Amino acid sequence: MDTPTMHNSLATMPFRKTKVDNMKGILHLPDGMRIIVHSFDGSFRVWDLETGTQVGEEWEEKDVHVWSMVLSPHSKKVASGNRDGTVKLWNVDTGKVIKTWTGHTKWVNSVCWSPDGGQVVSGSNDGTFRVWDIESGKTILGPIKAGDDVGAVCYSPDANMIATGLGSHGLRIWDANSGKLLKSFEGVCSCLAWTLDGKTLIAGGSKIDTATWTVVDLCKDYVDVVSVTPNDRILATTS
Repeated sequence: MDTPTMHNSLATMPFRKTKVDNMKGILHLPDGMRIIVHSFDGSFRVWDLETGTQVGEEWEEKDVHVWSMVLSPHSKKVASGNRDGTVKLWNVDTGKVIKTWTGHTKWVNSVCWSPDGGQVVSGSNDGTFRVWDIESGKTILGPIKAGDDVGAVCYSPDANMIATGLGSHGLRIWDANSGKLLKSFEGVCSCLAWTLDGKTLIAGGSKIDTATWTVVDLCKDYVDVVSVTPNDRILATTS
């Protein structure tokens, strides 16, 4: 097995400077030439990676403070979780909000599409998660009381399970159809990622209970993002 190489310096591209209030995240579009950047001020910006310039106007919805976002499997829509407790769907081509779902009573920390793009699961600081039907906009599962602030949600690759990260209250795995609790783990969990084969769930956090979790000690600090490459060979984390 090849050993990954760590690069201490990377080439940068000359992007035009712009004022962004509390940048929260970045999505790469499938063409490999554009990224979507979002921030807490509610704005989305699309950037051309080759020219370093902004593409079109900002996506913006009045009084929306974006907490999380994720691209749909077909790359046509973006789902965002917001501070006002709403979940919004955005059209990638137009940059406009096409649907707004209400139900959570506190901000939405995390959103995740089902693998077929038919549902979105959202996790909130109200201690619940919900599954939304894309076509009807209705809650088709939940609200399920998870027991603490839900900081991360993640569908399994076969869409049969939903994992929730509950901050200092660990990780729980649920049946995605019935909402039944299947498994609980103790520790601190802030982010989640399934391997493509669905056999392994990777959780990032801090102060993991090694008696319950299988731990790979890669980071010494709090882990806030985990990501697995499509071939399941490389795990990337930020801390």
